Amino acid sequence: MRRLTESVIKEVLQAHEGYHKKVPLYGCDITWHYVIKDGILKIYEVGKGRWSDSRFNDFADGTPIIANLDQVRRFIRKYLSY
Repeated sequence: MRRLTESVIKEVLQAHEGYHKKVPLYGCDITWHYVIKDGILKIYEVGKGRWSDSRFNDFADGTPIIANLDQVRRFIRKYLSY
């Protein structure tokens, strides 16, 4: 298993450009969408809150969470089997 240094992470993200993974979170009504675009891992949340009018959809709004280095490493190890 290679060490996931910043240069290796950059190569892996560029090699998987356009990758999309939908992950439901069990126990709550939230789904995370992981998208690799422009060499950056972006996380979108879609779900609903406790109240009937409190739905949110970052995926449709286009407001992602930019993954930090630790989140990217966990994502690569778990979903890309690297």
